Amino acid sequence: MNRTSVRLLAAAGLLSLSTAAAEARQFFYSAEGGVPPGVVIETYPTINPNSSGALTASAYSELAYFTPTGFTGTKRDQLEFWAGGNLGYTDPKGAANSSGIGISDPELGFEYYYNVIQPTVPVGSPGFVSLWTGPEGWINFPNGNTTSVGYGSGANQYSFGISENSYLQIGKFILDIDPVEVNYQFTDLNASQSANDPSVYFKQRYGLSLTFGDVAIGYQVTPTLAVGVAQQFNANSIGNSTVAASHEGFIGPTMVYSGFQHMLLGAAVQTDYYHENTARNTYLAFWITRHF
Repeated sequence: MNRTSVRLLAAAGLLSLSTAAAEARQFFYSAEGGVPPGVVIETYPTINPNSSGALTASAYSELAYFTPTGFTGTKRDQLEFWAGGNLGYTDPKGAANSSGIGISDPELGFEYYYNVIQPTVPVGSPGFVSLWTGPEGWINFPNGNTTSVGYGSGANQYSFGISENSYLQIGKFILDIDPVEVNYQFTDLNASQSANDPSVYFKQRYGLSLTFGDVAIGYQVTPTLAVGVAQQFNANSIGNSTVAASHEGFIGPTMVYSGFQHMLLGAAVQTDYYHENTARNTYLAFWITRHF
């Protein structure tokens, strides 16, 4: 599962800022392997209003392929490869040099799943224990957007990310966790207009961002329904950046339903419990997969 970028509008001059992803990202089972081999389509629709009055609606979608086995030659491990990107809309509020609709983060990525602790009894039964680990990496490409405001503005640069996801289920209790995720965004390929002096243009670099404690913890209510709470804390542009650092923490309810044939549906609502140098955000996020 990738970690996509979110474009936020700064109150001063509506200058776009780029941050590490702030929406709900850790859904139950997202780090669990054993996915039926073949092609999968995944999409992550998100609606994000914030305290500055900006409203963003977007969907990251990817085409993924899961291998039948991994390096062990057995079903104990598995590889996933994907290509994807974001399509979204942010209200530009009539700003000059803007476009509300746009794309961001054209992406190639991979994840390796390994079943560290294999279960010996059926899922959800007393004594059931399963632990999967899922290191992943991805690279994002420039989107060619040179506008100052709107979805995808500020995303005309290369970036990469790495993380280590884990899935643990004991009986009916579930924990999905990504302790630390690293994102790095290189310098923009185009110059941006200064919010303080319209005659000044410069190339921004968003640099290093980290996410801590991206976790979902919950309970398997039925064989096809898991509910719980998800949280994360983002430290955005904290190193080698030309923009001011910002921090934000989010928490809220989450669920995953797997009762549809060849499909899985996740949903989460998150609002921030802490924000610094950024607007206050709320996210309604979904995770939809379709196996073929």
